[in-house]
Amino acid sequence: MELLRRFWIEFDLPPRKDALPGYMDIDDSPEAYVRGGCGVTGYDLDDCLSQIREAVFRGEALPPVASVTEDVDVTTALANRALKPGVPVWRGVWYPNFQRSAPGT
Repeated sequence: MELLRRFWIEFDLPPRKDALPGYMDIDDSPEAYVRGGCGVTGYDLDDCLSQIREAVFRGEALPPVASVTEDVDVTTALANRALKPGVPVWRGVWYPNFQRSAPGT
């Protein structure tokens, strides 16, 4: 039986472009979701990267990985984060929250 592990993955992304003055900038690109890092639980790093590729990047190629923290402490990873996470004990992307329901449902 394989055990699940939590990973915090940060990507090497280009700087965010500033919005034009007087215009609200809404960035709904996949990169916008993972700009501050991505929390994911899986069997190993490859499994976690595959989940991010499918859930966040809709099957497209991932940007280069800048850093990986294995067996991350969730409270440390989510310190100063505004968005509510998913459930980090389930297999899936929990930050940003891309979990839709409990596993097997």
